[in-house]
Amino acid sequence: MEGIVNLFRKKSYALFACLTLVPAVYGMDATMLQRLNQQLMDAVAQGSTARVRDLIAHGAEVDYYSDFYATPLMQAAFFGHQETVVALLALGADVHTSSPHGRTALMWSVENGHTDTARLLIQYGANPNFTSHDGRTALFTAVFNNDERTISLLLESGASAVVVAHDGMRPIDYAAEAGPHMINLFLRHGVSVDSIDAMTGETVLSKAATGSSSNESVRALLLAGADFDCLSTCCGLVDRPTAALPTAAVPGNQHPSCEQAAKRKCSQGATLLCPVCSKEQPDLQLVRSCQRHRVCRHCLDLWNRHRGGDCNQCPQCAGVSR
Repeated sequence: MEGIVNLFRKKSYALFACLTLVPAVYGMDATMLQRLNQQLMDAVAQGSTARVRDLIAHGAEVDYYSDFYATPLMQAAFFGHQETVVALLALGADVHTSSPHGRTALMWSVENGHTDTARLLIQYGANPNFTSHDGRTALFTAVFNNDERTISLLLESGASAVVVAHDGMRPIDYAAEAGPHMINLFLRHGVSVDSIDAMTGETVLSKAATGSSSNESVRALLLAGADFDCLSTCCGLVDRPTAALPTAAVPGNQHPSCEQAAKRKCSQGATLLCPVCSKEQPDLQLVRSCQRHRVCRHCLDLWNRHRGGDCNQCPQCAGVSR
């Protein structure tokens, strides 16, 4: 009888040790687990890698999702703590996890210009072409930040320069808006100057000519060999460019109307041509129904009256000319 009692006591002590001396996630009090996870996020923000390892060893969740929709890995990437990033990945953090808005650890590192951290995440399998809920990838953010070093890293890692976001723009289109230095960077990494938007049929040149890109950006595209025959194919205006382009003929362009078009936008102080009336206008108005093309105020007013104020189609897209 005494032997049975002693055996029971030994088993009871062993059970007590398991429940009280060895913390484990499954059986841990929810409040205690929440406290550990919050301490983990604080340690990550401070870049305290040893503390991060210790907290995870005591039960903190390596892929804990905070109230700010961030995991420890996302937070480490946001602050650029490379040693902490490596530790979290070694402990099993998921490099592919995204926030409710589709933001990944790679996107957060790019957002804050941490190129070396971004390189590290890519080496561990982060997808440079992962799209957020607005259809944008990390490359869009790098272009917005004018971060040439990170842009080069992403392009070398297979990031697409022609993925179309929900606003209809691509990284190469935003590069054209940023200026010739950005265009040339993309071209040096093998991006085609005549890449066509699969959704609209437009080229980089047609978007640059009708959008907010500078004369210098259009000149850079022309000098890089952009094809005039592709200009504004979405509008059916192949033979009549939609914007004034430079006064000296650009070598290699033999198309007659292209030669004529090449007599503008490279010159200083060039003005744009209205694609409807073909007259030079200092300030073309954005067509609200299209959000892509610009016409002069006079033609826009005539079109609005003609359509009874209900402009469901852009006059340029409709192929209207006078």
